[in-house]
Amino acid sequence: AEERPGTVAPWVPEDVYQQVTAAARQVGTAQLKPLFLALGEQVPYDAIRIVVTHLRAKAAGGAVTGRNGDA
Repeated sequence: AEERPGTVAPWVPEDVYQQVTAAARQVGTAQLKPLFLALGEQVPYDAIRIVVTHLRAKAAGGAVTGRNGDA
């Protein structure tokens, strides 16, 4: 099985993670461009992609813990 990191903190700062999460609640995660636009075109696609992947893994009930590694 592929090991998943419990936190994305090494790649995405906390404030960016929270911004992307809030935008994802508004526009969804089906496509990245609406998120990019909702974030004022200020957050790189790579950061958006990392956060969306983490949110999807958490939603799928994978072995992914909270944002900072806590359950």
